[in-house]
Amino acid sequence: MKRAVLCALATLGLAIGSTALGQSTIVGSGHDLSWAGGGQICVPCHTPHDAYSSTAPLPVEMVLWNHQATTQTFTMYTTLTGNTGTPDGSSLLCLSCHDGVTAIDNYGGNNGGIVMTGSAVVGTDLSDDHPIGIEYPSGNPNYHAVPQNNLPLFNDGTLDRVECASCHDPHGAGFDYFLRDTTAGSQICLDCHDL
Repeated sequence: MKRAVLCALATLGLAIGSTALGQSTIVGSGHDLSWAGGGQICVPCHTPHDAYSSTAPLPVEMVLWNHQATTQTFTMYTTLTGNTGTPDGSSLLCLSCHDGVTAIDNYGGNNGGIVMTGSAVVGTDLSDDHPIGIEYPSGNPNYHAVPQNNLPLFNDGTLDRVECASCHDPHGAGFDYFLRDTTAGSQICLDCHDL
């Protein structure tokens, strides 16, 4: 069993490391946290054992989360229908550094003190950002029934939700700002919005 786990982790490391250079790999990107992880790129976010225990709901793909989850209260964008949403699952994970309050090096039980600054900070006021934690309006004729180009939705058990990782791939997809598609011709917007 241990051998299988080690082989799987080695394969994952090779997959991340062998991706084309640029934003399509974590190595050398803004998410290369090896400086905070004692030379290890993955450990500030992930761990194979003793994952962080949180009362915050974590998505299935992040059950081996190693970073302290944000405990901040967020002011949300209000949609035309009055839906304000709530950051959930993967969005809480993103905001656990990008809130500008939770320390980047607060992982694995360590109480870090390095807080994100600058333009990468989204903060706690999300009222001027694209809505997250909202139901994807698949029945609305102004939207595609499902997002195009493999943009993911996150299911909370009942609803398909838009979260940060619907548009951003934290491991890199080859586009600026870790976007999952190009901004040229507003393509990433048109992946969901049918204008």
